[in-house]
Amino acid sequence: LFLTLSLAWFLALRPAVDPDYGWHIENGRRVLDGSAFAGRDLYSWTASNEWIVHEWLIEAAMSIVHDSLGATTNSILAALVSTVAFFIVAMRLRGRGFDWLTTNVAVALGFLCTMMSTGVRPQMLELVYLAAVLLLIDRHRALSRRDGYLIAVIVTGMVLWVNTHGSFPLLIAILGACTVGAVLDRDGIWRVYAIAAVSATVAALVNPWGFDIYSFATQSITSQPTLQSIDEWKRPRLVSGSLLPFNIAVILAGIAAVASLARRSHGAASRIATLPTQADVLIFLGMLFLGITSGRHVMLMGVGSAPLIAWSIASVVKQWKKSLAEKNQSVAANSHPGKDIINVVAAALVSIAIAMTGWEVVKPVAQERALGARYPVGMINELRALSVSPGKMFNEYSWGGFLIANSVTPVFIDGRSEVYGDAQLVRYGRIVRLSPRWRETMDSLGVNVAVIRRDAPLAKSLEQAGWKRVASDSIGVALVR
Repeated sequence: LFLTLSLAWFLALRPAVDPDYGWHIENGRRVLDGSAFAGRDLYSWTASNEWIVHEWLIEAAMSIVHDSLGATTNSILAALVSTVAFFIVAMRLRGRGFDWLTTNVAVALGFLCTMMSTGVRPQMLELVYLAAVLLLIDRHRALSRRDGYLIAVIVTGMVLWVNTHGSFPLLIAILGACTVGAVLDRDGIWRVYAIAAVSATVAALVNPWGFDIYSFATQSITSQPTLQSIDEWKRPRLVSGSLLPFNIAVILAGIAAVASLARRSHGAASRIATLPTQADVLIFLGMLFLGITSGRHVMLMGVGSAPLIAWSIASVVKQWKKSLAEKNQSVAANSHPGKDIINVVAAALVSIAIAMTGWEVVKPVAQERALGARYPVGMINELRALSVSPGKMFNEYSWGGFLIANSVTPVFIDGRSEVYGDAQLVRYGRIVRLSPRWRETMDSLGVNVAVIRRDAPLAKSLEQAGWKRVASDSIGVALVR
């Protein structure tokens, strides 16, 4: 497990060049100076909705780390957060009775499901919160049923979750699934879960924006322009190679769900054992719905459905595990007494090697190199000068965070899609794709500056229309009318 999680940490390491990283850091700075809580957007000239800095607590922490220790530290911490999530998953599977082989395979597959969403962003906390809630519920059912303790931890956790990431409705949904599952099992514990769900719903109101946080949290997943236009929110293409781990996880979890329901229908029910519960099946169905609806939620499958995935893995390799166990017993009886020392030394050497290799990925020089390969770093001074002069700038969606972090504002759009509203997302899509009436849309908005990729069709069209190039580098170009 140590090796599995060490490799997971290494694979999760990313330079801090996520499209949203810049505005997360700037949000944190605005939290620290108090201006973030006014409800008025500070970065754009097209935002139409109230600005709710829903991740204010984690963004403040990220900005402090960034400004004091550098982006490299945030990269290391973000990878560590996702690793912690799967350590919690491993604890949960071990508590369910799965052996080390099954646990490691399930953890590895679950982590691979997250790879398409891994980055230096608050979203990584979603994995930890989801894993922790599911472990808490398992422990509550398996041990002493300390109902008051469960509710107290749920309420405290919700207050933390709602102020650090907008996925907090997941907690309420998980408790709802557990309530329904317990009802189906005719288990009176459903009342405790129902009370916990209601308590969590109320606890979510402990945030700077009160009830508005609910409409804000559900905006993106219910917005068709968001789901259709923004890459990370688009419906995933299940045939793509990057989704192979997700597809495998779905198949394994689906097999376990069907087998579980079949066995329970014949009276083989069990409270907490390797056999999945009714709640496990309901949670899997919820994870499946989210995963096929939006690519952003694919990463939840390996955490939310871990017991079902592990059950299928354990069933498939049952004979292999039996022979492996017999071999291990034979080895253990005749092994050298210093084997534990050898293992510790080997683990230490492996961890040092992984840490040294990982440093090469996220060290400051690597951060600068990755930033320059993705954003128009070479013309940042010219862009700052342009932003000072009167004008309305159009920019690439994925560059919004970079521009905000470098004081090139106001921007046309950035990753905070919920601030802009559906109409603005539609306008942006029409312009960048050169859809019918795109030129009229730009004219009606009064756009007279464009900061876009130098190879974008829009750049060529604007230059043909007489727009003047005032700055450029290997990545982008700035044009003025």
